[in-house]
Amino acid sequence: MDLRNFLICLLLSGTTALFSQRHIHNVPEAMVSLQSSDDGALITLSQSGKLYLFNGAEFNLLSDGIKGATAISQQKDQFILLSKSGVLKWSPLSVEQQPLNEECYSYISMDGKEFVLTQTGMYLFKEGRYQLVNDWTNPVSSLAKFYHLEGQYYLSNFNTIYNYKSGSWKVMARDSFNINDMVNYREGIWVATDSGLRVVKDRMLKQVQIDGLDGKMKVDRLFELEQDLYIQGEGQLLKWNSKDYQMVKIDFKHSPSEVIKDRWGDIWFAEEGNIIQHKFESGNLIGPQNSDITISINGVIQSDDDIIVREEGSDVKIQYGAIHLRQPKSIKFQSLLSPLDTEYQSLTTDRSIVYNDIAAGEYTYRFRSSIDGSQYSYSDPIKISVKAKNEVSVLWWVLGASCMFLLFLALFANYRLQEYKEKSALLTSKLRTANDLVQAQQKTMQLQMNPHFLFNALNSIQGLVALNRNDEAKKYIRTFSRMMRSILDFSTVDKIDLQTEINYIEDYLSIEQMTRSNSFHYKINVDDSLLSDDVKIPPMILQPFLENAILHGVSSIKDGYISVDIIDKETSIHCMIKDNGIGRAAAALKKTATHKSVAIALAKERLQKLSKSNTPDAIQYKDLNPGTQVVIDIPI
Repeated sequence: MDLRNFLICLLLSGTTALFSQRHIHNVPEAMVSLQSSDDGALITLSQSGKLYLFNGAEFNLLSDGIKGATAISQQKDQFILLSKSGVLKWSPLSVEQQPLNEECYSYISMDGKEFVLTQTGMYLFKEGRYQLVNDWTNPVSSLAKFYHLEGQYYLSNFNTIYNYKSGSWKVMARDSFNINDMVNYREGIWVATDSGLRVVKDRMLKQVQIDGLDGKMKVDRLFELEQDLYIQGEGQLLKWNSKDYQMVKIDFKHSPSEVIKDRWGDIWFAEEGNIIQHKFESGNLIGPQNSDITISINGVIQSDDDIIVREEGSDVKIQYGAIHLRQPKSIKFQSLLSPLDTEYQSLTTDRSIVYNDIAAGEYTYRFRSSIDGSQYSYSDPIKISVKAKNEVSVLWWVLGASCMFLLFLALFANYRLQEYKEKSALLTSKLRTANDLVQAQQKTMQLQMNPHFLFNALNSIQGLVALNRNDEAKKYIRTFSRMMRSILDFSTVDKIDLQTEINYIEDYLSIEQMTRSNSFHYKINVDDSLLSDDVKIPPMILQPFLENAILHGVSSIKDGYISVDIIDKETSIHCMIKDNGIGRAAAALKKTATHKSVAIALAKERLQKLSKSNTPDAIQYKDLNPGTQVVIDIPI
């Protein structure tokens, strides 16, 4: 450490005690996570999955939550709880549970879609349940996380950052170390890794050097709170300000909890089951944050914005409250009901007031709160209209007549709608039946797989196990199961990403190579421009040609070679497959008279349906010396 950094660290260590005061709050049970609510209070999550509201003085149970929940986050007006059995969405007005029998790592809602990351992959909530995303085939880290930064949606997984574009997740940047967290700070995206901080620039990760921070520190979490960057890692919590470049160390033990900042300038987090508050000397000296007003008339709670008391002489009870997390027990209130009151009533700690026998008239109620009697927070005014006894509003007659008319109109419209639905349903049913037959035939053909290939693959893996070559056996079992899963996934879609097709043929060639004792080798070359674009092709379109190259080409020689070149031709993709096998003429002599290449014929038919020009040259063969070349033209 040079002299400059040493002096900085010495200065910071000398001012830490003056900077903040650590306070541990009593909790009803061990807490694991927390978030801020709109009214200034805290929403906390316990180890048993229960939700509490903490107003600075006491915890109030809100919901039993969901068993096994480990974290709470806030998206829009809902709090999201993730657990080993699914997702719970909670708000003061509703509770929605979305079951998923896997541990959930991260959740995000965007453009009307809800995504969840689990150990087995990425799921999309659709048709009332979570369904596996077909075009996501990568393993998922337990630290994988979704983000919404600068109006864009991102995902970090292992050492890669993905960006959501055109309906799918695209690779944006990679690092040499695992990515643990991301945050929007100083008009850029900052990244926490296993070896220091990075910032995203020009789709690349650039290392960030900060005085007082070890450049190789394992950073677990990042939090941006009112222009300050909080850095959590290696059992430390550091606060850094980009304006004065000061780094401050906060008294902190290891915790997976979110770090939040309240409106009074203090920070909070869950630590070893406790709720920790750090009171800063430079906190915001502002008044309490007022909560909503509840009004009851003769014991009945009113839900309308404008309160109407139907009969004078009624009792009106008004309940109110406020939050001040720094000084919760010092809050006092004053009420004003004008024109009945000419000035605010005396300060009180009571959180309700009752007005008896109010005379007919128009009133406006408001209250204010304070902790010192000099700085106040004012509520929004509420209008209260008190009607004279036996006064019947003409409005009720108008509303009644309007409701009757609307009811008649709705019944007539519903009758015409049902008549139209019955006529169109018959035609729709006929069209759907014809379409289903076509799709069923296509999906059945896609699911076909040579039974000899399946038998040989499983038999070869069994041979590896018998020879005690367990590592190789495990490798090919994973490859084989991934390929089988891809075949099942392909049966439900018409098109897939080009990268997904490449992954599939790599698995297929790897298994074929293993079953044939590595008697051939292969290479796949792809134009970089195709991988960066959103290119989609029909699933399993190349596999029949590769199978032909193996069965009727290189299977009869000892040192076989297959190359696959995928080339960008702007309006189409040229896929060139070459082998150094025995050639088409010699292969034809080995075929039986009843041999039919059904898969090749189906591939040709699918390509012709895709082509707008109906050209007959979608598949072209060329004899090489030795071997065969086939070029498949796939429109995009």
